[in-house]
Amino acid sequence: MTIQFRALADSWSTLFAIVISLIDGSEERIVHSYEQLNYLSSRDCKIKFNIYLLYSTRPKNSTRN
Repeated sequence: MTIQFRALADSWSTLFAIVISLIDGSEERIVHSYEQLNYLSSRDCKIKFNIYLLYSTRPKNSTRN
Protein backbone atom coordinates (compact mmCIF):
# COMPACT_ATOMS: atom_id res chain seq x y z
CA MET A 1 0.00 0.00 0.00
CA THR A 2 1.27 3.47 -0.80
CA ILE A 3 0.06 6.43 1.24
CA GLN A 4 0.72 10.13 0.89
CA PHE A 5 -0.46 12.70 3.45
CA ARG A 6 -1.09 16.41 3.18
CA ALA A 7 -1.55 18.86 6.02
CA LEU A 8 -3.08 22.32 6.05
CA ALA A 9 -0.68 25.27 5.92
CA ASP A 10 -1.15 26.07 9.62
CA SER A 11 -0.07 22.49 10.52
CA TRP A 12 3.28 22.48 8.75
CA SER A 13 5.23 22.46 12.01
CA THR A 14 2.99 19.89 13.74
CA LEU A 15 4.42 16.38 14.13
CA PHE A 16 1.78 13.72 13.43
CA ALA A 17 2.09 10.13 14.71
CA ILE A 18 0.10 7.91 12.35
CA VAL A 19 -0.60 4.24 13.08
CA ILE A 20 -1.88 1.91 10.35
CA SER A 21 -3.08 -1.55 11.44
CA LEU A 22 -4.10 -4.74 9.66
CA ILE A 23 -6.97 -6.16 11.72
CA ASP A 24 -8.84 -9.31 10.74
CA GLY A 25 -12.63 -9.51 10.46
CA SER A 26 -13.11 -12.10 13.20
CA GLU A 27 -14.88 -11.41 16.47
CA GLU A 28 -11.49 -11.29 18.22
CA ARG A 29 -10.34 -8.42 15.94
CA ILE A 30 -6.71 -9.60 16.02
CA VAL A 31 -4.06 -7.07 14.97
CA HIS A 32 -1.75 -9.00 12.63
CA SER A 33 0.68 -6.20 11.80
CA TYR A 34 0.99 -2.46 12.10
CA GLU A 35 3.22 0.40 11.06
CA GLN A 36 3.78 3.70 12.86
CA LEU A 37 4.82 6.77 10.87
CA ASN A 38 6.01 10.12 12.15
CA TYR A 39 4.92 12.78 9.68
CA LEU A 40 6.15 16.37 9.65
CA SER A 41 4.64 18.25 6.74
CA SER A 42 7.55 20.64 6.28
CA ARG A 43 9.89 17.64 5.91
CA ASP A 44 7.67 14.91 4.40
CA CYS A 45 5.20 16.77 2.16
CA LYS A 46 6.38 15.09 -1.07
CA ILE A 47 7.14 11.65 0.37
CA LYS A 48 5.07 8.58 -0.44
CA PHE A 49 5.18 5.95 2.27
CA ASN A 50 5.30 2.34 1.02
CA ILE A 51 3.91 0.01 3.67
CA TYR A 52 3.62 -3.77 3.68
CA LEU A 53 1.22 -5.22 6.24
CA LEU A 54 1.05 -9.01 6.44
CA TYR A 55 -1.18 -11.46 8.28
CA SER A 56 0.72 -13.39 10.95
CA THR A 57 -1.40 -16.44 10.09
CA ARG A 58 -4.18 -16.63 7.57
CA PRO A 59 -6.04 -19.97 7.63
CA LYS A 60 -8.52 -20.57 4.84
CA ASN A 61 -12.11 -19.95 5.86
CA SER A 62 -13.99 -23.04 4.64
CA THR A 63 -17.35 -21.20 4.70
CA ARG A 64 -16.21 -18.70 2.05
CA ASN A 65 -15.26 -19.25 -1.58
